[in-house]
Amino acid sequence: MRSLEDLAGKINGGGETTISSEIARHFGAEVRTYGNASNEAYLRDVSIGRTDVVVNDYYLIKFGVAAFPDFDIMMHPDLKFHPTEQALVMKKGETALEEAVNEALQAMRDDGTLSDIAIEFYGEDASEQTEADVEIIEGLDI
Repeated sequence: MRSLEDLAGKINGGGETTISSEIARHFGAEVRTYGNASNEAYLRDVSIGRTDVVVNDYYLIKFGVAAFPDFDIMMHPDLKFHPTEQALVMKKGETALEEAVNEALQAMRDDGTLSDIAIEFYGEDASEQTEADVEIIEGLDI
């Protein structure tokens, strides 16, 4: 595979209503869905040939490939897509809490703490989004 367009005609393992499965469908893959399966099940199916690919979160796949070295799988070395942002849920009107969280996050960005945490847990600095590595998928209904 060289691009997301190469998903056409492939079988993607994933959850029925996930963004990752929607991306795979958008590019022509058949999605073989699982109930409440572990990531091990998705990755094992690629290894044994039940599916061709798993479109999913970069770090989830990175850790999954590392966790199952006996599986005959690899993570695509270049293809990254559709960045997502995380959020905190709080009660509407909690402006003091929102401001405190935003200030704490900014302080952690400024002093390098977010980078240090990312490197410790992900093995690379995931605190900054690199546009060069990302393809925004236009027209995706998610």
